Amino acid sequence: MDRLSGVPSAEALNVAPVREVQNLRETLRSATASACPELELGNPKPHPPHISIAYANADGIPARDAMQAVDRANETVRRSAVAVTEALLVLLQRRQRSYSWQVISRVPLTPVPPDL
Repeated sequence: MDRLSGVPSAEALNVAPVREVQNLRETLRSATASACPELELGNPKPHPPHISIAYANADGIPARDAMQAVDRANETVRRSAVAVTEALLVLLQRRQRSYSWQVISRVPLTPVPPDL
């Protein structure tokens, strides 16, 4: 993960390296399409890889206050490493400005050694 930043309607953590995350996403989308051809997978949104940490639909908290809190966190948290050890296929639903999901399947991921 890299610095904190915003995506439309959310505050998020940027994820790096971008290419590797995009490759993982495409591999998982292809596997899903092959395993479940009846599903109509829409085109991915053009947002860069990220981890959303807050949405702009919260209980009357001004967006400015949320952004200031993220800025304060950004002053102390610079970088963190995260290992992706499994992928989850989920049924994602958005209702009344809130997301919920149900795990359908878990796929363990094997680490790939870095190029030397």
